[in-house]
Amino acid sequence: MQVVDLINNAVTKTGLAPLDAVPTNLYNFAFNTLNRIFEDVWNMYPFRDEKIVGVSCSLTADEDELVLPQDVEAVRAVRTASDPIYPINELILDNFAPGVFDDTGSPTNFYNLADSPVLAQPAAAGTITVVSSSASDVHVAATPLVVRIYGTVSDVMTYENFNLNGTTNVTGSLSFSEISQISKPITVGRITVSRASTELGTIPSWAYQGQYRRIRIYPIPDDTYTVYVDGLRRFPRLTSDYDTILLRKCESAIFSMLCAELFEYKGDMEAAIAERGKAKDQFGIAIVKEEHLEVNDNAIYPNAGMFGDGFWPVDTSNTGTGRWT
Repeated sequence: MQVVDLINNAVTKTGLAPLDAVPTNLYNFAFNTLNRIFEDVWNMYPFRDEKIVGVSCSLTADEDELVLPQDVEAVRAVRTASDPIYPINELILDNFAPGVFDDTGSPTNFYNLADSPVLAQPAAAGTITVVSSSASDVHVAATPLVVRIYGTVSDVMTYENFNLNGTTNVTGSLSFSEISQISKPITVGRITVSRASTELGTIPSWAYQGQYRRIRIYPIPDDTYTVYVDGLRRFPRLTSDYDTILLRKCESAIFSMLCAELFEYKGDMEAAIAERGKAKDQFGIAIVKEEHLEVNDNAIYPNAGMFGDGFWPVDTSNTGTGRWT
């Protein structure tokens, strides 16, 4: 169900407004509340819909840092086309074998680094360009829209402010060799940061800073490798009336939680408590379904059936007949 339908139905159910005639302030309140509930549920339990599998990344020779695409929030497994790459604690490794990080060879291990503000650092020192995907993101005195970039300029840490001008590129004057942080206010559009027409990274409209997951590979690769990452997806905030909640099994629970918030907003605490109780039951059912799927992930055929042995007394001497013994 789309966001607009969830909100209209919830507002109607709680008696706050007629269907498709929701006041703007109430609609915005419900929209923000829905996002908050969705994010809470998203962070509560790693549902299958959150998983992201086989993200392909290129790793060149002598390059041991791997910055992952923006939609990867957490790393679950890393591998090459033929071999697994195992997680390792870099402090333990270094303490047992000082200087080990100078080793080269085929990747065998990885460990986590602090997130990067960009997907790629500037290939060479130079000025930075900032632009929005929305013409509405224009800096004026009444509504300042400033992107601030921190980084290294001539071996000195500093920062530069960029006053957004909608979809028109804004180029700075400082020559950055490395970017260490990017901060911005909430914007209408996605912000893109570039160097010499090469995109370095983007920041979603709802985010305050650039954030890309980063890992280090051990040993330092001696050749070019394609690395595949299985992970958890970054929370996909609802931004449009026509967005849908990715956690399909939790949609009914999230709807009930939204109704509870609206009943509370209305002052009907008894109805709010009842809706929260319903949401708890619905969320419990969603978790049971998810766990059932996890248990059966490796099951190709049913336990009992025409394809082979199982719990039930099926005659498998004549596989395919499905005769009872």
